[in-house]
Amino acid sequence: MLVLGVVVVLNTRAATCTVDAKLVNSCRPWLSAATAHYTMAGDAWTSSVQFPYFEKRLNNPEVLSNVNAATTVSKKLDFVHTYAGYGDTVSTWEKSMVNRANTYLQLNWKPTPGAFNLADGRDATVNSNIDKMANSI
Repeated sequence: MLVLGVVVVLNTRAATCTVDAKLVNSCRPWLSAATAHYTMAGDAWTSSVQFPYFEKRLNNPEVLSNVNAATTVSKKLDFVHTYAGYGDTVSTWEKSMVNRANTYLQLNWKPTPGAFNLADGRDATVNSNIDKMANSI
């Protein structure tokens, strides 16, 4: 008879996690998500609605069938992954995530309404939008 076992060592001291220059967490993998389309949560595209719902769902899967299910949110995302389009800036909600403890904002932003070659410095409108986004950061 072959018996396989797993030994779990519980550390009663608080872990001292470090994050290196390449954003590698010494304790565990990061938890990250991009969210949309949870229509039961309200607006299907608004990050300030979608991410809190996602974290609630992460902590209590019952919210998929009952949005109002009582839930304590203890597990939170490490990285909040959002998308911004041409002319957008960093939103107030995204700034709140940047200022939330132990949370990083991963923002994908498209600087032009079309091809990326329009962001080569020759288009004054595109340059203005790049400056607008940079100033919001």
